[in-house]
Amino acid sequence: MIDITIREAKPEDAEKIIEYIKKIGAETNNLSYGAEGSGMTVEQEQSFLRTMQDDKQSIFLCAWKDTELVGTANLHALPRRMSHRANLGITVRKSEWNNKIGSKLLQKIIMHAKNNGLEFINLEVRSDNMAAIHLYTKFGFKKTGVIPAFFKIGFDYINFDVMSLDLRY
Repeated sequence: MIDITIREAKPEDAEKIIEYIKKIGAETNNLSYGAEGSGMTVEQEQSFLRTMQDDKQSIFLCAWKDTELVGTANLHALPRRMSHRANLGITVRKSEWNNKIGSKLLQKIIMHAKNNGLEFINLEVRSDNMAAIHLYTKFGFKKTGVIPAFFKIGFDYINFDVMSLDLRY
């Protein structure tokens, strides 16, 4: 088993996170960005991470293999009448797929949500990303709908499944 350390991201991780985002963007078409990354500066990423730290319901986790960032998961709580819900984003380096990193991140995200009064976790996933859908289903997520043509890559339209985890029970 690979030794992975999972901890909450700190503003000083911003530069490594930006590098990581560019790497994973180049590895797969499952994300909303490609090799160009998110377009955020180090300062913007640091500000985002501080905002996540200041919101007790939200969290941004990093999975580290020694000093290499190999996975992230973030839970972004929603405001006002949706404050019982949060949106999930999760990524793992392609070289680390099938090494249980996604499961470890998801376990910690779900525990955080339960411990901080969240009742639902929402996500969108490519309808053809069977590995990710299997992971989410294993943790109790249910498909609640489909967003047609959510992505357009070149001339191809890609549907996404909407999934939700009900934590009330």
